[in-house]
Amino acid sequence: MTILDEPLANFGLTAQEENKDLLSYYWFDSAFSPVDCSQIIEQAQSFPQEGATVFGESDKAEQASDEIRKSTVRWMTITEETRWIFENIQNFCVEANATLFKTDLTGFGESIQYTEYEGKGTHYGWHPDIGPGKNLRKLSVVVQLSDPSDYEGGELEINSGNIMTAPKNQGAVIIFPSILLHRVKPLITGNRYSLVSWVSGPAWR
Repeated sequence: MTILDEPLANFGLTAQEENKDLLSYYWFDSAFSPVDCSQIIEQAQSFPQEGATVFGESDKAEQASDEIRKSTVRWMTITEETRWIFENIQNFCVEANATLFKTDLTGFGESIQYTEYEGKGTHYGWHPDIGPGKNLRKLSVVVQLSDPSDYEGGELEINSGNIMTAPKNQGAVIIFPSILLHRVKPLITGNRYSLVSWVSGPAWR
């Protein structure tokens, strides 16, 4: 039997790769003001409302059953009126990635999803944000648009082996690797509105 000169565990990882953290989330408290949040909601509601979907067996999304996901969405594209939202989210992601995740990013590959959880029982069960046709997603971003006093339940939870509950305060921005399972717990009362976006990069390998 040949004895290796170098341990098998040494695959030549760089210092950046050794220090990256893909099992946590990064957040900004009150990154958007209440006025900003109201403006985002107003702009988002000018886009058509759709039923929420989940990944299908092919590269096409399927209409979600209420057991998996119960909410509605609107897709916000980049316009002169919405550009500031994309630019702010981009800046937050650059900081979070440089500080914690240290993964390769290219930019936005999709529109921003404005999600409406309206009424008791609306929710989204455990899921990652990558899947068929969505394997370029590297970071997921959630912006809490609602005042937490406007609803009960609806907590965003992230599973890294331990269940982490993200901040609920209005205007908070939560960023985490798209490979992590996460969910929105069922609403008990009220309505919860949020933005969800994804920053793309080279496919996970």
